[in-house]
Amino acid sequence: MRTFTWISAAICALAVTGCGVFGGKPSTPIPNTVTPERLTSQAPVHVLSLKQRTQLAVKPTLYEHVQVTTANGKPVTLNVQDRPLIFFSPALGGQQLFQTLSQAKPAHTPVLIATGFMPNETKAQDVADTEALLKQYHITWPVYYFFGNPFGSLISGVPDTYVWRNGHVWHIPGTLSSASEWNQALS
Repeated sequence: MRTFTWISAAICALAVTGCGVFGGKPSTPIPNTVTPERLTSQAPVHVLSLKQRTQLAVKPTLYEHVQVTTANGKPVTLNVQDRPLIFFSPALGGQQLFQTLSQAKPAHTPVLIATGFMPNETKAQDVADTEALLKQYHITWPVYYFFGNPFGSLISGVPDTYVWRNGHVWHIPGTLSSASEWNQALS
């Protein structure tokens, strides 16, 4: 049933945005659209390095008292000064994140905070999906859950990583491209 829901949502998105088989060809060319003709002429995609991504957190005190819950629903307060915090969504890029993180051996084990769940699922299903993803990639780090909407107030997207270094809270948006970058970020 969940697969049908995802497929339906994708088809609706394609129809609404005018992409895919329902939209036909746009009447005016879109300048930044990648077409077969442009694949060979476009410059390579530039991926930001860890140093380029890392920035001071805008509201550092938010990450010293993060209210989350365990899988059983028990409330817990996390502090970035104790361990790095990685916010992620099992449904939105979790596989890509854990594929790289599973190879990392960070000096400071991070705390994982699952969030960004699909609105039509139960908390039990969200926990089950998260645990299955972690098991798939053999991740045994502590995991907590934020079932509210953290976007805009606590995080800017997923994944979002916060670390304590040199007396400051540092924000690293997005996923990093290698295990060595994760090791460096979480040290």
